[in-house]
Amino acid sequence: MEFRAIQKETVVLNPKKDMARRSIPSEIRFDPLTGRSARICHFMKLQWEKPDFEKMVAGTDAWCPFCPDKVMDVTPAFPEEILPEGRMVFEDMVLFPNIAPYDSLGAVATMAGRHYIPMTEFTTERMAKAFGLAMNFFDGCEISTTRSRFTMSLIGTICRCPAVRSSIPICRYLPRPRPRI
Repeated sequence: MEFRAIQKETVVLNPKKDMARRSIPSEIRFDPLTGRSARICHFMKLQWEKPDFEKMVAGTDAWCPFCPDKVMDVTPAFPEEILPEGRMVFEDMVLFPNIAPYDSLGAVATMAGRHYIPMTEFTTERMAKAFGLAMNFFDGCEISTTRSRFTMSLIGTICRCPAVRSSIPICRYLPRPRPRI
């Protein structure tokens, strides 16, 4: 996989400094998986305070629907014609229907059996298992894949808790329909 970026430079004459030349950097970055590009502009120095996630999630485990002690009781289940067992479970991960689906069939999967998991604790192996769970679900669906793009949301990259939803990157798994044999 190759990460590619094109460095750019814009030269302007700055009226605040007697029309002195000023160089402004920017770059174009290319996503190695999708081929899409994004432009990175340096308008100002970027500084953010690191949020205190421990403080943000303190106490939210009492009502978090994705926590291991609640996930099987408060999340929906698939109808038998889609998934006979209702939900898929693999190790400490649970996959269930998305109540806000992107399409006719959507699923959400928790990625671990803990309420809060710092992003630095997510391993490549855990991510691979989570995407494997998603692929197993879509491969095993007893519904035709010819008319729908399925979507899969993996909750848990930073925190599985809805209280810090703004901090949760969501991954969408969009498998290509496979011909039935």
